Amino acid sequence: MEKVGRRFLAKCPYTVQVKSELKPVLFEGKEAVRWVIEHPLPLFLCMVDKASARLSVYHTLARFHAWSLGQWPDRLAMIPDPVIPGKEGKCISWPGSYELSLDQPILDFSVNEMLDEVFWQEAREVFEHWIEVENDNLTRVRTRLLSCRVPDRYKTNEKWMTGWVIISLGFPNKEQVEQTTARLMEPVEWVGEQLLRKGDLAGAAKAALLHRHLFPEAYGGLFYHVQHELNSRLGRNNYVYAGVDHLAEVIQKTLKDNGQRSG
Repeated sequence: MEKVGRRFLAKCPYTVQVKSELKPVLFEGKEAVRWVIEHPLPLFLCMVDKASARLSVYHTLARFHAWSLGQWPDRLAMIPDPVIPGKEGKCISWPGSYELSLDQPILDFSVNEMLDEVFWQEAREVFEHWIEVENDNLTRVRTRLLSCRVPDRYKTNEKWMTGWVIISLGFPNKEQVEQTTARLMEPVEWVGEQLLRKGDLAGAAKAALLHRHLFPEAYGGLFYHVQHELNSRLGRNNYVYAGVDHLAEVIQKTLKDNGQRSG
């Protein structure tokens, strides 16, 4: 929540699953696995130690690792490690199965520390940073992009992270490629239109070429102005896609001719 004037506004919605024992969190059955991977909000695991009045909060980036592999296993386990003070956490490691480690918590604190305003502000900043990481990967899930981007290493209660690790499915099947490609139509149209408005006709033409290649049956949409400008500039007005199709033919011929000379 963020206070604006007299109002409190929801800023970063998220889900927390609270546990009282440090045990693996299991999801059994493909639908249960699908649910946790595609859960639409940032998801965190909170371990509560009542005896010591201590809370440990873990990321669940392992679910995006599973997502990037492009299949739903029958069983997924996310395993939080015991807190080891000073140990760096590691987001991604592949043990050869879907028994995936969550390693060290992103936050670890006592109830008394919650009353310390300085600590609590720093903890909030750390947590918001991890929410951003989660949301970045959720965007990939929503667009069916079979990859994930996570920090390599991190420290509990700190925003410190090393470089990023990107995991992507190298050989998706036809259906997986089509699902991702279908979600590119409007973004490519929008970018092409904005490039034209900025006076970058060459950039808009490249966007039009990609759009025409991926969506040969598409008609109209935001690319109308781009197609019209290309047709006018190239003197080809016999049909809507005459200009972009001419550019595609030029590219195809150039690549073919250069390939023959190389041979």
